[in-house]
Amino acid sequence: MDKSLKGDTTILRYEGVFNWKDLYSMITRWFYERNFDFEEKLYKDKTPEIEIKWNFERKATGYVKYVVDIEFHFWNFQSVEVMKDNKKKKMDKAKIQMFITPNIVSDYEGNFEKNPFTKKLEKLLNKTVLKIYLLTQIAKVINMTYEVHRLTKENLGLMTRYSGYK
Repeated sequence: MDKSLKGDTTILRYEGVFNWKDLYSMITRWFYERNFDFEEKLYKDKTPEIEIKWNFERKATGYVKYVVDIEFHFWNFQSVEVMKDNKKKKMDKAKIQMFITPNIVSDYEGNFEKNPFTKKLEKLLNKTVLKIYLLTQIAKVINMTYEVHRLTKENLGLMTRYSGYK
């Protein structure tokens, strides 16, 4: 039984010059500082096209686990040299599409999977008593994805430092 509650996927599109190493380290550091585990699910490099899928997970409580999936798709990926601060600097150029999907997984350890009664009990609890709790938890993960989205846009030079989501 799928026990995940998914938020809406946030999409970011960009075409131009950027620094992939900086973007990679900024996103992974942000999740690392919040105690998320990182797994690279896919890295398909058929240059100039690259696909990457990341999975970040963190146990929030004994019952709920936060999960954030990030997918990148790069087209026409290439290294370029640009003049920045009167110095030549190696950067990357591509067309990027990035998807950030927030999820929560309830009973991730399977404690309610032991028998049919506890399965029904969990279903009842999730629909009544724990409904507000689960909605609050998914809201927290959605806000995290908005923050990652904002930081990514800032890194790519697409917006200012301020956002309505803070």
